[in-house]
Amino acid sequence: MNTQEKDIRLYMFLRLTLLFSVLVSLVVFQRAGMLSRDTVVKTYFITFFTFLVTTGFIFLYEKAKKVSYFLTSQVAYDILFTTVLIFYTGPFESMYTMFYLFNIMFAAILFPQLGAVAAAIASSLLYCTIAWINSDRATDDKTFTMLTTITGFISLALLASQ
Repeated sequence: MNTQEKDIRLYMFLRLTLLFSVLVSLVVFQRAGMLSRDTVVKTYFITFFTFLVTTGFIFLYEKAKKVSYFLTSQVAYDILFTTVLIFYTGPFESMYTMFYLFNIMFAAILFPQLGAVAAAIASSLLYCTIAWINSDRATDDKTFTMLTTITGFISLALLASQ
């Protein structure tokens, strides 16, 4: 088994672990009444869609392992998946913001050095975009939270890529 095959198997395992943690956290927050019904339905929908995509790639494993940019596209998809989750739940209150950190660590494992930094920059840009879209007005607390989050993304990327 070559390195590409091992990386694909590892990433699919990590993605499934991430998806199960999304489901568990969603059930816990739904039962606690912390999320609106609309948010819960949208989150279930996007999580179900991602399970379908992952299942499809598992069944198409033989073809997927021949595509050179397959893992890059999967990391990009997971960053977008996390962004959608944060969009639905709100950027400043979302429990899913930490999933950006997992995506950055996954990128550091699969693509040492450059991958983690690229994932951190993409995560930062998308997080700032969602924060800007969802904020009524910029307050010092929100700005500080956003800057702290971006600093955490970049710091993790630099540390994980070493």
